[in-house]
Formats: sequence, structure tokens, C-alpha cells
Amino acid sequence: MELSQTLHLSDVGLACQARRVDDFTIQSGLSFLSLIPPSSTILSHAPPQDNVRDHGGLNWIHYSTPQLTVSHRSQGWVKPPGCERFQPIGGTLSDSQTSQQLCVLLLCLGTAHHAPVLPPGVRGSQVPDSHLKMLSLGLVRLLREVEDSTQRLERQGEQVAVEVEEACQALENLHKQSFQAGRTHKQARKALQVMSARGDQRERAVQDLQQGLELLVEDEGLLEDRMAQILQKLRVMTDPQGESPPQPNASQMKVKVDKQARRLASLASEVIARDKMINRHLRSIEYLEKQLYDMREGSPGPGPGPEPQLHQHHK
Repeated sequence: MELSQTLHLSDVGLACQARRVDDFTIQSGLSFLSLIPPSSTILSHAPPQDNVRDHGGLNWIHYSTPQLTVSHRSQGWVKPPGCERFQPIGGTLSDSQTSQQLCVLLLCLGTAHHAPVLPPGVRGSQVPDSHLKMLSLGLVRLLREVEDSTQRLERQGEQVAVEVEEACQALENLHKQSFQAGRTHKQARKALQVMSARGDQRERAVQDLQQGLELLVEDEGLLEDRMAQILQKLRVMTDPQGESPPQPNASQMKVKVDKQARRLASLASEVIARDKMINRHLRSIEYLEKQLYDMREGSPGPGPGPEPQLHQHHK
């Protein structure tokens, strides 16, 4: 009874078709573990060969015997001097290569386990124990490499998780800083608007004070003219020479002169007070302009001192 078993592994680039395994040799290298029947013909790697096919830069090495047919894809094969079999080119085992080797070993173990038992006289129907032992050792090695690869992937996963968590924390901190910067920007804009409104208000107050000062200056000129006229009349009245018109009451004239003098002194003091107020408001405006300039430049500037109060003076 002949057992026929077929396995296609297109995802790992390996296709095997086995009918009966009489005898085979296991070779274990650093990069690949290949199954090469001892009765197979070793192929030359250099083209042209029918058994070496190129598919997109990957080489398919084909071993064919009546007992076993194996097609293996690899990155490159080389035949060292003095060696009868090809050896693969490569360094450490990758995960895909480990999967390929594991699949080949499992396939061979299953094929050897389900191989038909022939009469004891037939020698080729049995798999030697040494070969099974070598196959088991190769399988243990592959399992160890798979375990190492799994642990390495777990460590990489943990490291990536830590990096992702740190990136999330940094992103959250940036979001908080952006939100705080937005609030600060809004507060700065609001403060700038308030300062601009206060500056406009004080500018209007300064204009009103300037107009009041001009009116006071005009009133002072009128008062000086009036006082000159009064003094001229007094000199005329007190002059004994010339025609003397009817003299008014001296006490009344003295009262009028004193009243005009007091009014003139009051106006002079008011003008001085207005000048001091204007100077104080000008200093306050200069301070506010400096503070506004510092806010626009982005530097906090000096701390807010006592802000001069704007006193409205009503006539």
C-alpha cells in the first residue's frame, strides 16, 4: 500500500510533495535546514539548469528523487569547495525562515510517522533511528529559536508600548501647554483692549484739559486787560490835575479792586493746578504706553506700580 501526501505552503514559499520516505539526510546550518535525500542529484547553481528557477530574484532549489520531491525558496545557495551539497547563504535565522524550517520538519515527521510498514526483509521501508534523532534535535533547535524570537518580539512590543505611552504623555502635555497658551493669549488680548480703551479715555481727558487750559489762558488775558483798564481809571481818578469828573466812593472802588484781585489770584492758582494735573496725566500716559509696548514685545516688563488716578476737575 503506497501513501500519497501533498502539502502546499505558498505563504512561506515552500512546496513539498512526498510519496514515500525510505532514507534521507538532515543537514542543519546557521541559516537554513534543508532536506536532501542521499540518492538525489545535486544541482549546479549556475544557469542554465531546468531544476533552478528564478522568480523575482528568489531562487527555487529543486531536489527530486523517486521517494521525495522538495522545492525550497531561499535568498541564495552556494557550493563550497570539496562539498557535494549546496549550502545556503545568510546570517542569523529570520522568523519566516524559522517558520519554513519548522514546517519542513513537521512535514517530514508526519510523513515518517504515516509511512507504510513493509515486510521486515525490505530494508528501505524503515527510517533509521539516527535520522529521527537528528530530526528531533533539529526540531528542538527550531523550537528554541522560535521561543527566542517570541521573547524578542515580546520585548520589542513592550518597548514600543513604552514609547507609545511616552509619546501620548508628551502629546497630552503639548495639548495642555497649547490650551494654556490659548488662555494666556486671550487674557493678553483682553488686557490689551482694556489698556487701549484706558489710553483712549486718557487721551480724551488730556485733550479736554488742553482745551480748558487754552480757555484759562484766554480768560487770563481778558482779566489782565480788564485790570489794566481798572488801573488806568484809578490813575485818572487819583490824578489831581486835569478835569476831574465826579469821583465815586473810594470804599466801593477798593472793594471792587480787592474782588478783582482775589479773582485773579484764584484763576492763577487754578491754572497752576491744571498744569500739575496735565503733567501728572502725561506721566500716566507715558507709563501706560511703555507697559503696552512691553506687552506687545512679549516680555512681562516691570511690575504694575500704583497707577495714577485720573481726577476730573469741574469748573
